[in-house]
This record gives sequence, structure tokens and C-alpha cells, in this order.
Amino acid sequence: MTIEQANQYFAALPDGFASTDQLRAALPASAQKVQFVGVAGTAGKTTVAALLAATLRAAGIHAGLYHAGCEPLSVRVRVDGAPVDEGLLCLAAEAQAAAPLPQDAAELAAAAYAFGEAGCALAVVELPDAGLASALPQMPVCAVTSVGPDGVSRSVERLAALAAGVMRKGSICVTAPEQPK
Repeated sequence: MTIEQANQYFAALPDGFASTDQLRAALPASAQKVQFVGVAGTAGKTTVAALLAATLRAAGIHAGLYHAGCEPLSVRVRVDGAPVDEGLLCLAAEAQAAAPLPQDAAELAAAAYAFGEAGCALAVVELPDAGLASALPQMPVCAVTSVGPDGVSRSVERLAALAAGVMRKGSICVTAPEQPK
């Protein structure tokens, strides 16, 4: 499989939700060694994730970054600030083809695969659906950006509940200052 084919594979996957068990099953053993920093919320996820990854890189920490978006996946998965090795995403796509996941879950699983295989100590992951956070093996830190109307007719309460999915007992969580507790 080429990187173009892998990007097409991920782009063609349907929207929807994957169960925690489905996503965990798609995570390879190498991803279990990575500690994740989950970023959720309605607005500002990409900026916060990029700033966190840049801070880790400046501190000399071997770190990955995944952000959701419209660009090809090979552009949105980075290791130490550089695009991830395309061969890793191709291998991840091939591994998932037998049991495809919805797009957000498949992309996160592919990014986790790449981070694990690249030997990242930490990976900052933007979570468009914070429910995906429950499948990640280790998340000592999380960030919740501002939560507000998203234009998709979800209530602010529902959006806040989705964003809160990244929070784990015993983890450090940073939230936007204007958010109610």
C-alpha cells in the first residue's frame, strides 16, 4: 500500500463511534508504551495540542502529535515536529483493513501505532470525540479547551460531557479559565 492509498483509506471511512473495546483491539502492543496527553473541547484543540507538542519538543522529549482535520492523515501525524514515517501509516492502514473502524477511531489507532513504533515517550492527541480517550492506555495529563455551541445542534451540556471524557482520576487536567467547574 502506498501513502496515497493509505490516506484514501482513512478519508473514505464512515463517521460514527467505535466502542472502547474495538479501539483497544486496534492498538498494537507498541502503543501501550506511549503516554498520551488528551486534548478535548469545542474550540482551540488544534492550537493547544500544537503548543503542547512544541513545548515537549523544546524540552527534548521524543513526542508525537495527532490532530483531527481535513488534511490527509499523513500531514496530521507528526513525530518530533516532522511528518511521521509514511510507511508506518501504510502498515497501520493495512492492519486495520480487516476490521475497519469509524474514521476518528481508525485515525487515532493509526497515530498511536505510529507513535509506538517510532518510540515516542509522549504523544499529544486531539480528540474530536473524547470518548476515544477511554481506550488510550496511559493518560497522565489532559487539557479541555473552551466548551460552547458547536453549530451541530448539540447542547452545551452534551459537549461538556464529551469533553470531560478525557479526564481520569489521578491525572492532571488543565481547563480553559472561563469554564464553570
